Amino acid sequence: MKGLTASLYGRTARWHVVALAVLLISTLSIPGLAAQAKGSRANPIKVGSLRIMGFAPSYLLPEIGARQGVTFEILDFPRTTERLAALLRGDIDIAFAGWNGLILMAEKDDPVVAIANAFDGGYTLTVRADSGIHSVKDLKGKRIAYSIGSNAELHLYSQIKLAGLQPRDVQAVHMGFPEMPLALARGDIDACFCSEPHSSIAIHQGFGRLLKYPYDAGYKSINGVVVTTRRFLTENRPAVKAMLRAFVIATDMLKNDAVRYQEVGRAMFRQPDAVVQMALKNTVLSYSVDVKAVEAMMEWQLRLGQIKKKPRLDQWMDLSVLKEVLAERK
Repeated sequence: MKGLTASLYGRTARWHVVALAVLLISTLSIPGLAAQAKGSRANPIKVGSLRIMGFAPSYLLPEIGARQGVTFEILDFPRTTERLAALLRGDIDIAFAGWNGLILMAEKDDPVVAIANAFDGGYTLTVRADSGIHSVKDLKGKRIAYSIGSNAELHLYSQIKLAGLQPRDVQAVHMGFPEMPLALARGDIDACFCSEPHSSIAIHQGFGRLLKYPYDAGYKSINGVVVTTRRFLTENRPAVKAMLRAFVIATDMLKNDAVRYQEVGRAMFRQPDAVVQMALKNTVLSYSVDVKAVEAMMEWQLRLGQIKKKPRLDQWMDLSVLKEVLAERK
C-alpha cells in the first residue's frame, strides 16, 4: 500500500510537527525516558483490531504514525470479546470494537472509555442462497450465526423481536466473522449476521443471499467504536491524542477517496474487486459519535434483558481528545 498517504502531507505537514512536539514534550526533558515513551519504537501503542472493512483505517496507523514519529503495533483478534478482554488485561492499549460489547462492559462498571466512533453499517443478514428463507419470520427453527458481544448479537435479537419471534425460536450459533462464509457454504448454518466483507464474499460466490440490512431497529447503523481504558487515557493522554490524529487522517483519506479505499480493501482481504466494492457500499467510515443512536441501542439492550440499567454516558464516554484533534485541524 505504498503511497497511500503521500498526498496528505502537504498542507498538514506543519500540523504533524506540532503533533509530534506535543507527544514528546513531556518526555524529552526527562533523561532516559524519551526512548521508552508510549509511542516510541521501544514502547509502541498497541491497538487491537479485526480485518473487516470498517476497521480498515486501523491498519494504516503504522504507516501514518511513522511519518509522525509515533510507532503503532496492530494486533488481530477474531472476536470482540477477545479484544475487549485483552484491553482490560493491559495486553493492548486501544481497541476497535462494537458499541454493543462496549455498553455491556460499561454496565458492569468495567473501566472502559469510548473515545471515538469507528464506522457505521458493515452488517447484513445473509442466508443460504438455496434456502426458503425470504423474511425474518422464516428464521424460526433455523441455525443463525452471530458473534457474542458484537453488534451482531443485538442485530440478531432485535430483528427476531421485530418479527414477532422469541430467542428460543431460533438456534443461535456463536462464531467469529471470518468463519461464517465457510460455515454457510458447508450448510452448518442457515443464516448469519455477517460483517463486511464476509457477507459480500458469500453473496459474490453464490452460496449466500442478502435477506436484509438490519438497520431498522431504531439505533440506525452504528457499529464500530474506538475504546481505551480510563487508566490509559489518564496516564497516556498524549499517546491517545497521537493515535486519534492518525486515525482521523486515515479515516478522512479513505472516506474521501473510494479508489484508495478499494486498494486498501483489496490488499487486506485478497478478494476480487466486486467483493470489495459490494462491501464498500455497506460501510460508512465516521469518527463522529451519534449519541442518540447509542441511547437507542441501550434502550434495546434493556428491552432484551442484556443490561439491567443504562450506564451513564459521562461515565464511559470521553470525546474530549477527539474534539481537541478536530479543533487542531481547523
